[in-house]
Amino acid sequence: LVNRMPRYGLLVLSEKATRWFDGWGRHLTEDATGAFPLANDVDTGDPPEGFNKGVDPKAYANECLRLFIRQVSETVRARANNHRLPLFVAGVDRLRSVFSEASDAGRMAGEVVGNFDRAGGHELAEALAPVLETWQRGRRQGVLDRFDAVKGTRNGLAGLADIGKAAAMGRVDTLLVEDPYAVAGVFDRTTGTADLAADGAGATGADDVVDEIVETVMEKGGDVVFYREGRLSAAGAPIGAILRF
Repeated sequence: LVNRMPRYGLLVLSEKATRWFDGWGRHLTEDATGAFPLANDVDTGDPPEGFNKGVDPKAYANECLRLFIRQVSETVRARANNHRLPLFVAGVDRLRSVFSEASDAGRMAGEVVGNFDRAGGHELAEALAPVLETWQRGRRQGVLDRFDAVKGTRNGLAGLADIGKAAAMGRVDTLLVEDPYAVAGVFDRTTGTADLAADGAGATGADDVVDEIVETVMEKGGDVVFYREGRLSAAGAPIGAILRF
């Protein structure tokens, strides 16, 4: 079930303390064990005495906010470099605008509009749900377009046997799987070979070979995208793969 739920990060911007949530499907868990929540310790009051008397207090406060948001952006960038997670950003227009300017906006998967300073995980999940669904639709279509461009070449595979071997070698960048799709058998994660149960029926000691391949791809740093039944019919198989090499 977890394999079929998208993982992502949610950054909740605030002028006081910016928070980070780890997301799985519609479940959010706040991470308060590392750099987050990131408190704003930049003085946003009047310019200090002797600071440059011609400075407008409002302009000074805005610059202090930009300094804090840049700090947030750097912290997020360091975190994103260690995780292949789509990033969603929640906050009021002003904060999201400053964050977009201070960071690589191309990394954002979506934005949630509003003040969520006091919001918990359930409220945030409700607000994020339509944004997450829009991203999922776009992601599925984008991956399918990539697969259509490479299927039939050495960078695009279809079918359980070939994909199993590629997964074991760490060659799969993105796996496409129809859901539900299951095949009983025994999968060797070292060689990528599968001993399928007769007629697809269950047998003692048999596993779901498809799930074994899914887990192997994820363990080796690949992505997995699930589609409704029949969506991959053009590929000639309910499972396909975009290869790294």
